Amino acid sequence: MKADRPGSTNATATGTHRGRRWAWFAVLTVAVCAAGVLCWPDSVDVPQVVLPHMHPAVAEQLARQRSRVLAHAESGEAWGAYGMLLHQHQRLREALVCFRQAAMLQPTSAKWPYYSAVILEQTNPDEALAHYRDAIQREPDCVVCLLRAAELLLTKGATEQAEELLNRVSAQPVPSARGVLLRTRLARVNRNTTQAEALLEHARRQDICSSELLVEAARVQLLAGNHAAAQQLQNQATKFPTIKLIDSDPWLNALVEFDATGAMSSVQADSMRESGQLREAADLFARLARQFPDRSRPGLNLALTLVEAGSLARAVEQLTVLSQRFPDDPLIHFHLGFALLQTGNINAAELAMLEAVRLKDDFGTAWAALADIYGRTDRSDAALDAFEAAINANPEDAHIHISFAQFLIQAEQYGRAREILTVTKYLVADDQQRMSQWSQLDDLLNRGQAPE
Repeated sequence: MKADRPGSTNATATGTHRGRRWAWFAVLTVAVCAAGVLCWPDSVDVPQVVLPHMHPAVAEQLARQRSRVLAHAESGEAWGAYGMLLHQHQRLREALVCFRQAAMLQPTSAKWPYYSAVILEQTNPDEALAHYRDAIQREPDCVVCLLRAAELLLTKGATEQAEELLNRVSAQPVPSARGVLLRTRLARVNRNTTQAEALLEHARRQDICSSELLVEAARVQLLAGNHAAAQQLQNQATKFPTIKLIDSDPWLNALVEFDATGAMSSVQADSMRESGQLREAADLFARLARQFPDRSRPGLNLALTLVEAGSLARAVEQLTVLSQRFPDDPLIHFHLGFALLQTGNINAAELAMLEAVRLKDDFGTAWAALADIYGRTDRSDAALDAFEAAINANPEDAHIHISFAQFLIQAEQYGRAREILTVTKYLVADDQQRMSQWSQLDDLLNRGQAPE
């Protein structure tokens, strides 16, 4: 199985120079196994998905793949393929069962624990890290595993552990654009301007410079007070390709594209929506929603297109139906609340947003929307608490910071407003429109603090 791993090499010395800090990796993985996260019983029931209104073609496809697993229960590939199909149809819990069984049956393959980690990143980062650890133990030079684990560690503030993984990526013979981007992000966190500059120069020499890297480098320069250099890098960013075009993840692509049924129509509908052909896009999304009634996303995309087209009543009706069919999807409740807010139904909007944050308590955008609702209804204390929750959940969301600063200035809480604006300045450095909003709020704050 190792021959097909992406971003890996056949070096014979893998694992000989890990460093002492990497010991936590093996220890914690063993501990997690003992707790049952990565351990499975000898016999696992093959998941069976039976949903009302399931399209016959989808039901046949799922039944066929499940039958294959039943006939070849010892095959890790059969379990994994069934998991990929379940993932495509948004049956993530059942997909995890399959990926875990595939991982047990193919103990040298990193792909299956990697897929489990990808699913768990948003809902259970600690368990996702445990699966990434398992994947890296199986294939120590698997670059995509190292990169995703490092990125997740960075979001959790575990910079030393992230740096160790990124060092292992940089030691590979093939340069990694995403690895350089994450190392530059780490340099920003550490306020290491010299290292960030060296990484950018390295990326230019290796021809792996991305627009995201230049934006990150601009933020480093801005933190160092080098505004002219930051602006120059920001201007250059528009002329470079995005990271996805330079450094793709073949395993993730395989997972997303496993079942191509409906994929081309979805791409076409998205293109129509982006080009302003909203009626045509809505018709195509509606067809996809009818074709795949067990999937939430076609219906959600239909509702969002209706919102853009100004058909709020139809959008609310569509989202209400979706919220009942997919009650555990926080994104649907959020968009229902947002649409209701635009119709002026504040009470119903509040209930929808509360359900969104109940299902996903780190849903920063939903907390910010709740704060807006509380502000409109003169509940200042509740709005303050909601904004703090939004900031904690999304510490790098410029829109949330700007909205919070505006609220604080209006509430004459100038000290906290100054703290938020100071952080916000670095978040909006690459966005001219946001920077203009920041400047207006900064002027407003200065006038509010000035003695009369």
